[in-house]
Amino acid sequence: MGKLVVIIKVFPKDININLDNLVETIRKNLPSYYEIKKYEKVPIAFGLSALVLSITMPEDVKGGTEELENLIRNLGEVSEVNVEYVSRI
Repeated sequence: MGKLVVIIKVFPKDININLDNLVETIRKNLPSYYEIKKYEKVPIAFGLSALVLSITMPEDVKGGTEELENLIRNLGEVSEVNVEYVSRI
């Protein structure tokens, strides 16, 4: 079974949300077959920053990245989730 790396951009709902805490919240809410390998904060505009997460996952997850996107999107602190890149590793 192969693995995928998924690059996801996560936009917080509010400028005052601590992005380091948001990463930990995301990490705690993901099933064990998803692993956040690294993340960075990317400035957007007017003091708002987004998270760019590198997450590994099995390639045989039904629905591709849809489950991952929904798990992150359904967190109260998240406004929007965009998959930027997917590649087999």
